[in-house]
Amino acid sequence: MLLNLSMTRSACVLVLAAGTTAQAAMPEALKYVPSDTSAYVIVPDLGKLIEDLSATNQALAGKLPPEAAQLGMGLFFAQMIATQPGVTTNGSAAVMFEIDEDQPEPDVMAILPIEDLDAFAKGPFMSGQNASFNGDVLEAMSGEGDPVYMRDIGDFVVAGSTAEKVKAFKPGDWIGATKTALGDAGLRSVESGDLTLIVDIASFDEQISDMMENAEQQVNFMAMMGGGEPLNQGFAMFKQAVDVIKRDGSVAVVSFDTGGEGIAMDAGVCFRG
Repeated sequence: MLLNLSMTRSACVLVLAAGTTAQAAMPEALKYVPSDTSAYVIVPDLGKLIEDLSATNQALAGKLPPEAAQLGMGLFFAQMIATQPGVTTNGSAAVMFEIDEDQPEPDVMAILPIEDLDAFAKGPFMSGQNASFNGDVLEAMSGEGDPVYMRDIGDFVVAGSTAEKVKAFKPGDWIGATKTALGDAGLRSVESGDLTLIVDIASFDEQISDMMENAEQQVNFMAMMGGGEPLNQGFAMFKQAVDVIKRDGSVAVVSFDTGGEGIAMDAGVCFRG
């Protein structure tokens, strides 16, 4: 079961400043995302996302703070990639984040709508990245100078910053498990949004606990400075809701749909049946 909330605000465009790949059926890229992935972002239609973000960026030109300049840079990069040979412009994409307690940062891998990796490697963009094949793995350098590895897995490509993990990635079909985890309401969010973040709640139990501990310290401080009992009562209700989500929630879903001068956001939690 998924509880769903919606809101639309122009200011929500800032959410997308930190990153950027006819919607109907489930995005095909989902079948390559393992059901036990800690968190992932799914883009049902890369071309539509770029088109909608471009329209929003133009509508808000001059209205955004300097920090949001990354949005324009991200759009330029995405448009350049989407027009390269071998890319399915209106295909779906996914970015997977795997939490490892022994690593300070999550491991990131992507499923990209590239149906012809050879053609993509010979395109003008990759030619400028010193791309070359090592066996069936395409090796290149990112714009920041970090290595990127890509391997053909059918109509898609798996990409990551670690050659061993890209080589070891085994394509599967997890779309059935994903449908079960999200339920009807969660699936509607995925199918209707330009971009959807899906998080396995159990994988972030430690991070959620740390966040709540820090928040409680801030609330206690503000209460002593004059917030009083109403502030404590409000936080107690919020903490109770978070405890229920940690205990009974399975997946959190946040979907963004851009257009015009705003972004619509749907947020919900899937509870265990």
